[in-house]
Amino acid sequence: MSDTPYRFSKTLVYWFVFGGSAACAATIGLIAVATAAMGATMSIHGWAALIIGAVLSFAVGLSLSALLVWGRRNGYDEGAHEAAFSTREEP
Repeated sequence: MSDTPYRFSKTLVYWFVFGGSAACAATIGLIAVATAAMGATMSIHGWAALIIGAVLSFAVGLSLSALLVWGRRNGYDEGAHEAAFSTREEP
């Protein structure tokens, strides 16, 4: 048993990654169907930019969310909370 109080299940992480990947794929598929229905075309460079942008946006969002949870669980924001509450004036 680890000395950390919280452990992430690998299965849960896999489901989040799978869900995010499925959401990105569904969004790209929806855009592809919509552009085909309107008769618009997009070059291979446009599709590459769309895919790279969607994947990087998902990765940044996931990373920042994980950093937020990790920092909170390890007590890195306790000093900020204490400073905010100590400078507040009582009514």
